[in-house]
Amino acid sequence: ADVSAWLVCRVVSRVPAGDHRIVIAEAVAGSPSGAGRPLVYHQGRFTALRD
Repeated sequence: ADVSAWLVCRVVSRVPAGDHRIVIAEAVAGSPSGAGRPLVYHQGRFTALRD
């Protein structure tokens, strides 16, 4: 797949936060060297970064 990076994570803990749950994880493997374009999540939507 065309991704910018990938991670394999181990869940360390789950913290209740109102009607959500925060998952704390440790990255155990990964690589930042992919062919995909970076995305930013801002104000409720994803957008691509410009060059």
